[in-house]
Amino acid sequence: MKERELRECSVCAICAAKIGKSQSPVFYRAKIDTYFVDIAAVQRQAGLAMMLDGNPIIANAMGPDEDMAQRLDGVTTTLCADCYASGVDISQLAVFAAQRREGGGEKQ
Repeated sequence: MKERELRECSVCAICAAKIGKSQSPVFYRAKIDTYFVDIAAVQRQAGLAMMLDGNPIIANAMGPDEDMAQRLDGVTTTLCADCYASGVDISQLAVFAAQRREGGGEKQ
């Protein structure tokens, strides 16, 4: 990781402290992506499988190979060693990361 990259991830998303403050040189990067299942695409694929004697492998080979899930949003965030060790609630981590990305600053 280069210096510029390190500066971009230098603050913990949970405690808002600099990553070196935890007395550990270790920190964690977490990427959280939010997806939704495209029900229509799944139904089309299942219908094709049913027409091919219920064989999903042949349906996969013969079908359009479309995405079954669409990405809604994603965040990449940093955790200091102390916050990581304390047990992180993933749903809260995503909220903190989004607030920091939007300039919300401190943990609420």
